[in-house]
Amino acid sequence: MARLRGLHNENQQKHLAERLLSERKSRRMILEDAAKGLHISKTHLSQLENKKSLPSADLLARIEDFYEIRRGELFSLVGDERQDSVQEHMDISPPADAGVDSAGDGVRVRVKEGFLTTEFTGMIWQTKARIHLLDTWFGDDLHRCQSPFREALGRGIEMKIVLLHPALANARSHDLDLPLAINGDVRHREEYGKEVTAANIKSFATWFNTWKQRWSVLQRERKTEQENGGTQPLLEDWNDERFQLYIIGFQPPVQFYRFDDQAVIGFFLHVNESRQGPQIRAPLYRREGIGYNTKTIFGRAFIDEFDLILKLAKRYDFTKDLSQLRSLFPDIPWNQPE
Repeated sequence: MARLRGLHNENQQKHLAERLLSERKSRRMILEDAAKGLHISKTHLSQLENKKSLPSADLLARIEDFYEIRRGELFSLVGDERQDSVQEHMDISPPADAGVDSAGDGVRVRVKEGFLTTEFTGMIWQTKARIHLLDTWFGDDLHRCQSPFREALGRGIEMKIVLLHPALANARSHDLDLPLAINGDVRHREEYGKEVTAANIKSFATWFNTWKQRWSVLQRERKTEQENGGTQPLLEDWNDERFQLYIIGFQPPVQFYRFDDQAVIGFFLHVNESRQGPQIRAPLYRREGIGYNTKTIFGRAFIDEFDLILKLAKRYDFTKDLSQLRSLFPDIPWNQPE
């Protein structure tokens, strides 16, 4: 594929390399995970970050999607004179019905295949105000998210997490819909949702209580670090309301992950788990142009949906053990039907 010859300017090449490295580091991604997300080798990405290689036009388009860099910023990095070479690989003018609201102000919506855990944790690291998560369960790799969750709480991020009740009949039904590739043992697969959801809830409760107990200790450690020249910021005061877990007694309509004004939306298909299928990346608010600071079509639909689900959900009390799940929804039998 043709390289971007317009990057002959060493300063442009340097700025692009610095931006790539900065984007990866801000998401706490290792080189291997970022390379996987960009569909290139670790060696290739390393060369790009060290000013030893130039991206092809289609790779630049993947960089735009993966790191969600505004197109104008990318063009300023690679040189405006090469826009024509890049635009053929990018969807510059969406059709009239693609994300255009009633005011005629179009918004860019991205569709990607799958949502890697590293992308998930990277978005947590970058969030500045709120994280709202709606899902059935998060799977077995939730432990990889503990550090970014804890750090986000330390920055005062509001977290509201909604999960499916482990004993809900829908959890068992969804198990049966999952492909055998998850596990060839059908009997084990039937219990997958119940076991993983219960484990996720237990993990959040354990984290909450551990973090709360250690908060003052961590704050003292950071103050000592600052007195000795450290740069770690002090933690926000602990607030029980900042980290909220809710349980619902019905199948959620979609997987909905909100990170500030951006959403990642997945679907509960029969062929695979939601995070392995197609993912829609959509802005929830307009931050430029006509309708500035108003909700997009996705924003109106899914922010309102999440708020409604919270009203129907039951707040989980982190001071109690899993047995409280039996009383949150008395009409849901704890034992799965045969």
